[in-house]
Amino acid sequence: MLQCALNLECVCGTTSVEYCQIQKNCCKLINRRTPPETISEHNDPHRIDWTELPRNLQEAPDFFTGQAALRLPEQSNPRYKLFWPIRNGWFNEKDYLKQEPVIP
Repeated sequence: MLQCALNLECVCGTTSVEYCQIQKNCCKLINRRTPPETISEHNDPHRIDWTELPRNLQEAPDFFTGQAALRLPEQSNPRYKLFWPIRNGWFNEKDYLKQEPVIP
């Protein structure tokens, strides 16, 4: 007979586990009984500050650089294409039609 890995009394009242089905059922019971924890925005360590785009398309910039470019929303309007001028320590020449954007 296998012992419970946490050595705690399970929700279903057993301390030993005979097979995986008991563990699965216990996990399901715990997940149903436990309400999800809501994390407020100011306490969220994984919160992403997306780049704000103006509503008027005429005011939208032609390009973004650095962190602002990496934080563009995927469904942005207008659509932007992300370029990587340096890859693996070398100039990325195959993604560009000319060398001017890569080498100023």
